[in-house]
Amino acid sequence: MELKKLAILGSTGFIGNRLYIDLKNKYKIIRIDRKFKFKKNLKIDCLICCSGPNKFWCARNKKSILKKSTYFAKKIQIFSKKNSVKNIIYFSSVHVLKKNDKALIPYIKWHQNIEKYLKKLKINKKIIRLPNLFGKPIKNKKNFWDFLINSIIKKSFLKKKIIIKNKPNKKIFAMPLNFFINFLEKEIDKDFIKLTRIINLSSYYKFRTDEFLYIVKEILKKRNIAPKIVLKNDFPKNLILNSIISKSEYSFFKKEIIDLLKFAKDQIKL
Repeated sequence: MELKKLAILGSTGFIGNRLYIDLKNKYKIIRIDRKFKFKKNLKIDCLICCSGPNKFWCARNKKSILKKSTYFAKKIQIFSKKNSVKNIIYFSSVHVLKKNDKALIPYIKWHQNIEKYLKKLKINKKIIRLPNLFGKPIKNKKNFWDFLINSIIKKSFLKKKIIIKNKPNKKIFAMPLNFFINFLEKEIDKDFIKLTRIINLSSYYKFRTDEFLYIVKEILKKRNIAPKIVLKNDFPKNLILNSIISKSEYSFFKKEIIDLLKFAKDQIKL
């Protein structure tokens, strides 16, 4: 049986690189960069769009978000037409569901505009709205360590005390990349029966900050890593795993934490 042909747009980024490594033995994969340099008529079964700016870039370029996101969406359309793309999977963000987060408004507008543009295309597509992902990267990039969980893992090796500025009850997302890739693979193999299907992943891996840190701290402790993590209040006591996260989801979470720990430790040695 011939393997499905996937094109990964953004294959050198954090998510795209892991997708390529984890899926390359299951599909025929073509890597596409943001400049869309490619041969014509590749005949793609599914174009996976995981390239896009982060919230920091959007905040710096908020005045040109509409223009630049529209241009990017048009490039996706042109690529799809020239290469007979059958289906599209676009990675949006669950943050588009929020209306009042001023810090994220430029980032939200980027995804809202591209979603609006893609919905007009006469190609079957799935728009997957992602929460915050974490996991082991393929390459070490400086800004990768700026995010909450990545910062905690790195500092666990470097400092005895880690101060978390979030309030204990602040809600955060922390979806392990291995869980998402497992989810995505199922969506690639499912039939694309709608012109546009929206998938919100806002019901997975949503924690209070203190609950999240409690789980991470327990995983670190079993690996003989015990930094003092300081919040304004104490960690919750007598938590039951199933009240926070299911056992199957925990297995993905734990494995990704351990892989990220190994990566961080290797980087610190360099």
